[in-house]
Amino acid sequence: MKLYNKKDDIFNLLLLIILPNMAVPFLGILTLVVLNLDNDINSLISTLITMFLSFVIIPYILIKKLYNINITYLGIKKLKPIEISFYIFIICIFEFYLLYKKYSFEPLLILSVQTTIVALTEEFWARGILFYLLKKILNKKWSIILVDALIFTFITHINEPFIDNLIYRLPGSILMAFVYSRKEKLIDSILIHFILNMIAYY
Repeated sequence: MKLYNKKDDIFNLLLLIILPNMAVPFLGILTLVVLNLDNDINSLISTLITMFLSFVIIPYILIKKLYNINITYLGIKKLKPIEISFYIFIICIFEFYLLYKKYSFEPLLILSVQTTIVALTEEFWARGILFYLLKKILNKKWSIILVDALIFTFITHINEPFIDNLIYRLPGSILMAFVYSRKEKLIDSILIHFILNMIAYY
């Protein structure tokens, strides 16, 4: 693992905030031009390509090159069978509830896949990559949680109204960062992110 001073860590953090957020609109436009987005499958493919390249592939290549770290430092941990069963159970209950209350099967399936892509990719970046760097820069747990939540809320969602970000996204971002900080397992914050986004669409 390479050692950097705090100034280098801050520069690396800024790089890993700016680059993925600039890649999203660029790759979104590129997939829009390349793919015919007149159907749900192409729209899902566009989301998958844009989000995985912007928030997973590019940041991981950079952080691996900069710090030569193992992926477990970014919240990717092996799950026990009981944990997998628990997460599947929670998602199934939630999905059945939505199916019963509002959605028909096909729109719910498409929304669930898209929301899963967004939750996985944004959490890997916000809680995995950024949290790792913020721990190198800041000393206090709550400082790390708040700065991480502020970056995610106001930079990643800069195109959304400020009041919506303040009232809706910031509390959720704080919750996801807090939950991640307890065990540093991405699956926990991914599940919360998925549920919060599904509720927002509901």
